[in-house]
Amino acid sequence: MSQGVFEKRRRAERWRRVRRWLLGILAVGAIAGAVWLIWFSTVLVATDVQVEGMTTLGAGTIREQADVPLGVQLARLDTVAIETRVARMERIDKVDVRRRWPNTVLISVKERVPVGWVISDGAIRYVDRSGIDFRTVSSEPDNLVEIRIETVDPLTRQQALEAVTRVITFLRSHARDLYAQIEYVSASTQDSVQLRLTDKRTVVWGSGEHNKEKAAVLRPLLKIDAERYDVSAPELPTTKSKD
Repeated sequence: MSQGVFEKRRRAERWRRVRRWLLGILAVGAIAGAVWLIWFSTVLVATDVQVEGMTTLGAGTIREQADVPLGVQLARLDTVAIETRVARMERIDKVDVRRRWPNTVLISVKERVPVGWVISDGAIRYVDRSGIDFRTVSSEPDNLVEIRIETVDPLTRQQALEAVTRVITFLRSHARDLYAQIEYVSASTQDSVQLRLTDKRTVVWGSGEHNKEKAAVLRPLLKIDAERYDVSAPELPTTKSKD
């Protein structure tokens, strides 16, 4: 191999090493610049809070509860803490907080939807599909079912509310003919749901399970002139005639 060719190859190899070194420096510099831009600069800080999804709550009320620290880098914001604060609001069912680059915090909420109402400590309260009473209203709603819980034990009361709202939600969605006959729904435990129907008829429903089977059995059973219909065990339904 001639000396000229050898020198040429050596210079090429040297240049490749220098180029790799330069590229490494540039990569490190780019990463450092990105870290500085995202975590330390004032370019990508939170300057605006947007709220979406609310139906009865005002955006300002949610912003106040969220307490987003403006002027803080978006990457440094504790979105979980913000979600936790908003989730404490009675009417909020679900909340999601996201960063919208370069400067916005987006709070998406879903409010609870009432399926019934209950008297709690003398107040009329909406109850959602999960059995949560979440809002006080001034008068009895005409378009919702009344729920009567006959226990004062907090745990038993909550379990009973959950069972009742499962039944109400099912009937409203899948058995409107039965739902339309309800005057109120009562329970003292999660396994003792009863439907009070028009014409002073009572349906012993039992737990909030096997609702489809119970509804199917109840329809023909209601053709019998009785005051009490028991479908808590749908495979063995019974009736009690009027005196």
